Amino acid sequence: MAKSTWFRGPPCGTSNCRSRLYRTTDGLTICQFGHVLEGAIEINDDQDQAIVTTKRLKHVQMDDRGSYSATPQVGGSQMKRDEGRVFGREAKEVYLRTISKLLKLELDKIVEVFGFSENVANDLENIVKRNWVNVLGSVHRGDDHDDEIEQEEEETEPNEEKHEGVEMSDNKYKDKQIDALDVIAIIYLSLLEIRAYPIYVSDILEKIKSNEIPYIRTLHLIPKKMLDKLPIVYHNRLQMFSLPTNTQIYRKIQVNLTRLNKSMTIPIDFYFPYIFRILSEVLILPNTPDLFMTSYELLKLLNINEFIINPSKSTQFLYNYPEIYLACIIIFIGQLSFKTNLAKFSSFHWLKTLEEYELQSSYDTNVLNWSDGKINNYCDWLYDNVIYKKSNEDLTTTEKRLYQIFNYEKEDTSHENRVVENKDDNISLVYKTLMKMDCQLVATTTATEEEINNKLFMTLSTILGITSNDLIKCYDYVIKQIKKIK
Repeated sequence: MAKSTWFRGPPCGTSNCRSRLYRTTDGLTICQFGHVLEGAIEINDDQDQAIVTTKRLKHVQMDDRGSYSATPQVGGSQMKRDEGRVFGREAKEVYLRTISKLLKLELDKIVEVFGFSENVANDLENIVKRNWVNVLGSVHRGDDHDDEIEQEEEETEPNEEKHEGVEMSDNKYKDKQIDALDVIAIIYLSLLEIRAYPIYVSDILEKIKSNEIPYIRTLHLIPKKMLDKLPIVYHNRLQMFSLPTNTQIYRKIQVNLTRLNKSMTIPIDFYFPYIFRILSEVLILPNTPDLFMTSYELLKLLNINEFIINPSKSTQFLYNYPEIYLACIIIFIGQLSFKTNLAKFSSFHWLKTLEEYELQSSYDTNVLNWSDGKINNYCDWLYDNVIYKKSNEDLTTTEKRLYQIFNYEKEDTSHENRVVENKDDNISLVYKTLMKMDCQLVATTTATEEEINNKLFMTLSTILGITSNDLIKCYDYVIKQIKKIK
């Protein structure tokens, strides 16, 4: 027989209750008639038993007839699969289809932005397809270990610490990942193969910064059905979160050359428009033709007839990259021009005009990349040229609010420092600035050598997507080669 839970005690006394039998329930002492004994409260403060969380193994359901049935609970992973999200090899297959879709969208956008002809666009598409297939074959020729790492990464939350055996910073594993920047790098390598138009890395970076080539925002271009199947880790590869301004695009070009197992040989004359464009449209130097010919003669002395981009993993791969190497040549020629006074114009006036030109030729999409000094200069320009000159004391409250948003005065079209609205006006401003500076042949004030060097390195490193320190290292490498000329 089961042991009785009742025990004897003093008479209850509640409402003349005569019960002497009690039992304990939830820490309360209750008589057989349901009266709670006052002051008889037990508190279990013993921590000898661990708290155990249990869950129902089977889910009880009732059908239309009132019968009960028990079915096993659906696990968390099974629920995720029911929602449509896939993992492992299946997720990798969906991701490859998704990024192939992104490749087609990026290619069409680049063709549209640069205005390729139909024949060139068709040839470029065939080359991109061939390179894309070769890259996929090289990347996914790995073993099952990479799939285990992928599975670990998919199931790990962004802020969760990864397993000790999974080293996500391993270069070999990183080379097996394809993201949105790889897509752009493959398209650019295809452009270098066809060489139908003089398009350079600086042009690609400029279009990325202006959002003409989708890079920061790309998820809206991909069908929602495909995105819903992918884990979040793949979303982060389809849409990047920062601009490639720290040699990322050059590293991706090297990585994809390694995947394709080939090198690119490009004749020097392909980069002649690049040299002239940097001198005239970026540095706006009035003596651009003379500097261009000087650069040409220097390249002949260096015996450089072509550039070879090898799939090297060396940390010095930037030194021989065409755009960066030629930028160092331009810096050297520019410094030489100012030192020997071959420029025949004021270096101080050139620096001032270049800063004004950069301020006026920037577009609103690049405002977030402006430095504090540039933002202050722009605010000063607005205050001097746009803000209503009427005294605030004479304005009504409504007018004050309106003039904080809009400028109701007619724009003075004859003002030389007005903001450039389109690219045609931008080019026109370049030539006007060159003509204006060319007329001022007498150098009244001279900028210091440090100011000139800082401006040259900062301007060119910005358009090339590298840091000033990296450009200085490349410049030192080029100077060593120049000193070897006999």
